[in-house]
Amino acid sequence: MTIGGAVERPGIYEIEVGLPLDELVRMAGGESKPLSAFLVGGYFGGWVFADDARAVALAPPELGAGVVARARDVRRGSQRARRTLPRR
Repeated sequence: MTIGGAVERPGIYEIEVGLPLDELVRMAGGESKPLSAFLVGGYFGGWVFADDARAVALAPPELGAGVVARARDVRRGSQRARRTLPRR
């Protein structure tokens, strides 16, 4: 699992299927800045508010591409995702 964004030690972590999202954050050294949400599953994944992280188990199909990005401000995260996707 790859985790990036506002964590102390971003990187690739081997996890058990079903690991709670907040446990992955602890494995990555905890948050480096206050945050509001996670993007789980990469660009085609979904947003999870930080307050709900304990309830999210990292298991298919939520894992998507195996990427978790932490966003300080969910509005900025959605803007970044929009810039990455091709325009029609």
